[in-house]
Amino acid sequence: MKCPYCAESVKADAIKCKHCGSDILGVDTSEEKPQKEQSVSLNGGVVNQQYVVDFAARLKAKMPKAKASSIMITFMPEINEVKGNLPPSIQKKFELDLETELLRITKK
Repeated sequence: MKCPYCAESVKADAIKCKHCGSDILGVDTSEEKPQKEQSVSLNGGVVNQQYVVDFAARLKAKMPKAKASSIMITFMPEINEVKGNLPPSIQKKFELDLETELLRITKK
C-alpha cells in the first residue's frame, strides 16, 4: 500500500506514515485509486499544493535568511488562521506541506 500523502510504501496496518508522518489510520491507501490534488475554497480562493508553495514563498520573502523552523514559529498566527479556515481533515496535511515546502526553499 502507498501513503496517500507522500506515495511511499506503508504497511497495511500502519497508523502513521513512517516517511512523512501523516496520520493514515482510516484513510484509503489502496494503490488502485488515482491520487488527485486536494483543494478547498478559502475566502474565495483555493488551497491546493500551489497555494502552499505560494504561501511558503510569501513567508520566506519576509524572512529571507531564516530557517524553516524560525519562519514557522514566527508566522504561526497566520498559519493557524489559514488552517482554521480549512476542513479539519486537511489541516495537519496543510501544515506538513507548508513546512516541507519551507524546508525545500530555505535549503537554496
